[in-house]
Amino acid sequence: MPHWDDLVALPNGDKLLIGGENFGRGYAHRSSNSGFVLQDTFMHELREIVLGADGALHAVGYGTIMRSTDEGHTWTVAPVQGDFFRGIHFPTPQVGYVVGEYGAVYKTTNAGVDWRQCRAGTSVFANPDVLLRGIAFVDENEGFLVGTRGTVFRTTDGGKQWKKVTNLPSELDYMGIAIPFGQRAYLYSLQGIIVGLELR
Repeated sequence: MPHWDDLVALPNGDKLLIGGENFGRGYAHRSSNSGFVLQDTFMHELREIVLGADGALHAVGYGTIMRSTDEGHTWTVAPVQGDFFRGIHFPTPQVGYVVGEYGAVYKTTNAGVDWRQCRAGTSVFANPDVLLRGIAFVDENEGFLVGTRGTVFRTTDGGKQWKKVTNLPSELDYMGIAIPFGQRAYLYSLQGIIVGLELR
């Protein structure tokens, strides 16, 4: 049974809805006068989609990072090694990051045309019981990864090194993070609790 995970509004007024089957096919539906209609299917489940400053779309999912320059009609798949990619964030028009639930972190410095690995899966996050769920950056160097079992990691050097943040509730499963104004981060959890984190 397909599930829907993310939605993005396009410059032309359409909306693109993505999701898929657990560890199965991915789907993209486009808005129309009669609702949403199937536009495309993919080999892998999709989880998050963002619109870049240059108008390109970027979508991530099970083992895939994709980019579209024609509002989602065609896609280019990046040649990356596996992980179940759960989050993507562009702190600047050129610099972006992707996180996989098993710990892989990829970075682009050319608006998603190419991606290089910052960290291999499980190379930093040695606990096999933790799954990463979200990523957000203040700027191109300072950012956070969040995950289950109260897991929060922080980098200040563009993803080269990550340190665990330890002064947060450890019993929560963090599913995502937002940094709307650059002064405070908001972590939202599976349990329905939102936790604030001062950045300075």
